Amino acid sequence: MVSVIFTKSYYFDYEKQEMVEVAGIEKVSCNLLSQKKKILGDNNEN
Repeated sequence: MVSVIFTKSYYFDYEKQEMVEVAGIEKVSCNLLSQKKKILGDNNEN
């Protein structure tokens, strides 16, 4: 399961005299990473 939290903020650009919208990713959490580590760990038999 992957969850992504998007954030959006605004600021005023004095040079352009307009509002600028900034969008970004605040947090990304992925539960698949822990599952992949378990699978890779089981396959590391010499």
